[in-house]
Amino acid sequence: MNGVEYEEATYEGEFKAGKREGYGVMTWADGSSFSGVWKNDQRHEGEMSMANGFTYRGGFKDDKFSGQGMLLMQGRDYLIYQGEFNKGCYTPIGKLLFPNGDVYFGQFQDFVRQGVGKLIQLDGTIYEGGWEQDRKNGKGRLIDGASGDIFIGDFSDGKKQGRGILYSKANETIYDGDWSNDNKHGEGFVLHRNGRIDHGEFRGGVAEGKSHLKQVISVEEAERIFLLAMTQREAFIAIR
Repeated sequence: MNGVEYEEATYEGEFKAGKREGYGVMTWADGSSFSGVWKNDQRHEGEMSMANGFTYRGGFKDDKFSGQGMLLMQGRDYLIYQGEFNKGCYTPIGKLLFPNGDVYFGQFQDFVRQGVGKLIQLDGTIYEGGWEQDRKNGKGRLIDGASGDIFIGDFSDGKKQGRGILYSKANETIYDGDWSNDNKHGEGFVLHRNGRIDHGEFRGGVAEGKSHLKQVISVEEAERIFLLAMTQREAFIAIR
């Protein structure tokens, strides 16, 4: 083990034929440091702590972040990114681990959820679908961890907005209709377990006036529809 001074940096570790080879620690003048394995005078695998508070753990190629790695961002509330790196840059799809225990896998920009992705919350709630600026947007599926309710439909600015279907576990009903600001709002149809289908208007989540019988389907057909709604729990985005 030897200590050698480089330009604005100090290295302590192993050498081979005058080059850094094996385990070593490099410390720069700005406070950043690398500890890990060196090959042919370049970083190969280890932990890089940067002056901006970020810490990278993983592999290197041509002395740059490469392959599977993890980035801990102290300056961003200790958000953790796990995914692929190439030529020192992260790829805009991977896993984000939040300090509160939530896990996100999907697309993002500058570690802000953007595109398509899946969020698993600590309470068991799961959302998978479209994202825009860290909010649910577009088509998506939301499974409520507390109630067991399942919603499939449109989202805007993080809320149910547009058209959607809600399976209510407690009420044993399926609502198919309009939504606004996270509530049933507009025209909708309600399927009951016994096969009855009602039609009515809703305002702010509450039925407005009396609902009207639309039609009655067989109990067997109703059970088939309910079973389909209840079994749509399996994620279509796999978290590795």
